[in-house]
Amino acid sequence: MGFFAFVGIVAAAVVSIATKVAAAVKTLGTVFKILVTDPKFWETAREIVNLLKELGIIETNEKPEEIGDRCKQAEEAGIDRTKFDKFEEYEKAIRDFKLDPEKSKNIPIEEKLKYALGFCSMKLEEQHKIAFEDFAKLSKCFTKFDDLKVFSKEIFDTFREKDLSLSNIDNFFNKNLKMSEDIKVENALVEAWQKKEPEKSRDEILDKFQEMKKAGE
Repeated sequence: MGFFAFVGIVAAAVVSIATKVAAAVKTLGTVFKILVTDPKFWETAREIVNLLKELGIIETNEKPEEIGDRCKQAEEAGIDRTKFDKFEEYEKAIRDFKLDPEKSKNIPIEEKLKYALGFCSMKLEEQHKIAFEDFAKLSKCFTKFDDLKVFSKEIFDTFREKDLSLSNIDNFFNKNLKMSEDIKVENALVEAWQKKEPEKSRDEILDKFQEMKKAGE
């Protein structure tokens, strides 16, 4: 089963859990205690982390398991988010942390992925001002509207630049937005699509959007 179909199965759980994460204190341990309550969520943890990697939340040459391993071992050594004023400082400390190979062998892959995903949720929230709940809703939207996933990074970047909520994409295609907000989202989606396929005209893209809206009815 592909990533986007798989996410569709667990999206409701993701949104529920992510809402709780947003209210958690800024320590990875607390985040994980909240996240780990839903077993289906962790069946797709690797796939979600890989999408975050595509979006630049995790570096392209970095294995999700490695960043999770670093977060866990660093926390055990007393390095956690509360020790730093800025997320960038915390991230640098994590990336500079020297792993203990013996400890790494004894940490289950599931545990490493939990820590990697907790790290990503913090980075989305603090560095990019995107709630993990919105990211989860975007993943759910990709399940419904397959054409969107081919320019997922462009959507992510454009909506971040324009300070628009990713959750509004699903509302846009389901015709649940007020006209003023609808126009903003439409313009942002057109801009994102043209970043990926500059040869596409605005009219062509808008026609495609109409098809997608009808298909979602």
